[in-house]
Amino acid sequence: MKRGKRVALILAVCVVVGIVVAVFWPGEKEPEYQGKKLSEWLAEGPITADQHSAAQEKAMDAVRHMGTNALPYLLRWMRYERPPWRNRLYAFLIRFPNKGPLTVAGRPDVLATCAPYGFKSLGAEAAAPAVPDLERLMNDRKAPPIAQARAAWVLANLGSNGLPALLAVITNQASTAKRVEAISLIGGTPACRLGQGPAVPVLIDCLNDNDVYVAQGAARALGEMRMEPDLVVPALANCLKDPRADVREWAVRALERYQERARSAVPALLEAQAGASNEFRIRIEEALGYIAPEVLTNGVVKGF
Repeated sequence: MKRGKRVALILAVCVVVGIVVAVFWPGEKEPEYQGKKLSEWLAEGPITADQHSAAQEKAMDAVRHMGTNALPYLLRWMRYERPPWRNRLYAFLIRFPNKGPLTVAGRPDVLATCAPYGFKSLGAEAAAPAVPDLERLMNDRKAPPIAQARAAWVLANLGSNGLPALLAVITNQASTAKRVEAISLIGGTPACRLGQGPAVPVLIDCLNDNDVYVAQGAARALGEMRMEPDLVVPALANCLKDPRADVREWAVRALERYQERARSAVPALLEAQAGASNEFRIRIEEALGYIAPEVLTNGVVKGF
């Protein structure tokens, strides 16, 4: 046999052996519970909502039993981004009854969608070891944007364990979109509210940010949190003098959420009405109806 043919034969044998090894060599074993793999439990519900069916509750319990063994897989699956060709395929398949993306879709799509809820199922303490990896993924510019967003959502749902990573995004002058996303998650995620104390001074500083979207997002978040009125209400009252209409609007909305705890802001609200547009005057009156309704019927009450 000529040398060239011999080399070609050896290469062909190596390729075949490589394929066989790749297919049949036992890889890292996915965690199981009651005879089902983690991926099977995640997809069975699927775990993708805050209101859970009996099947979803059972799946969440299975994830909790697997504990920290599930973390590497959840992290890996979250990075998946559906390619454009698959989007086109789903747009075609969804026309057929009972053939929507979750029934016909490839497993990566289902697992990527469910993985964040897998972290939520584990709970803040069990998922805490994954916080550094989640923070890296959230800030990884090379990762798919949807994967970065999933990581940020998970961090928000880990309460005080994930809060420092979100605050770092806000204070490190990242892109406007990422800062606004972090602010929105802090204000709007119930699980995050348990540890939001450190967020209050950061968000108060953001009220004066040069970026209008950051400033109005901070006002909205503070209104959703309704924490520490002694600090927040005066800061929001100062925003009523902000030259940016959107910031003033969200400051009024936030003060309204504090209701009677925002009574110290009444003079600032009444002052803001002077010279304001008719629409904004009405908006302030609506807020006063929640904060100090007697002002609307009897004028300014002594003590304000």
